[in-house]
Amino acid sequence: MPSIPETDALDLLRHGTLDLEGRLVEASNTTLRAHISLSGVSARCVYKPVRGERPLWDFPDGTLAGRETFVGLQGDWGTLKLGHFLTPYDDLLPIFGNAPTLTTSMLSTAAIWAQGPLSKVQGGFDARLGNSIRYETPPMGGFSGELQYSTRDFALEVDSANNGDHISELRHANVVGIGVFYSKGPIDFGVAYERNNKIRAETFNDDAFSIAGAYDFGFAFPGVGPRVGIVYERLRYDTITSELKRGDLKRDFWGVSATVPAMPTPRAIP
Repeated sequence: MPSIPETDALDLLRHGTLDLEGRLVEASNTTLRAHISLSGVSARCVYKPVRGERPLWDFPDGTLAGRETFVGLQGDWGTLKLGHFLTPYDDLLPIFGNAPTLTTSMLSTAAIWAQGPLSKVQGGFDARLGNSIRYETPPMGGFSGELQYSTRDFALEVDSANNGDHISELRHANVVGIGVFYSKGPIDFGVAYERNNKIRAETFNDDAFSIAGAYDFGFAFPGVGPRVGIVYERLRYDTITSELKRGDLKRDFWGVSATVPAMPTPRAIP
């Protein structure tokens, strides 16, 4: 299908008529493949209705369309965007366990890895952050890199635990994240680091480091071969001891998973 000029593509997405073709069954929310047309211009697209969202602990129901919002530029040099979105650290999650099961089974690490249920002021490392600027490299032989910086700003007046409040704004609190990933053929690999600077308190800085990898034997044995994943994570928190001295708290997490398909999984349901 020939490419469409950007202005025509935007008009098509805003005002076009959808003809649904199927559903992507491995997506976390209801995700539909469709054919869209307007005034003789047509294309295929992906449609995610708000009514089909999967509820998240950190977002009210019915807010699927506003979970991640951003503007940016994209070219051969990569992607630059500004807005409200997850950090590079979160892109490790699909490598281990969550890809085939999302958050529906014991293979989900979201309740433990990165202290997922906790907000930034509680010491979590898996949150959507406002006032973010992010650069993503173009794919290079299977490799890609991501770098993100997020400031704290209470002007958003929503989700102050993750986006900021007036006190954290005054102390110039911020979050820095970086990730390097490889995905080609049966191999997925990633390493990421995130630092919460002055988020919990003026003198507290918290760090998260994680590495994950997976090999899909299904490339050699379609419909039969397992996908094996491994993950390691270390979290470190600045603390104050009972003697009012400076200390730190460390937590290590290891995991191994194997997913075996019970039957060939269709990519779409007509």
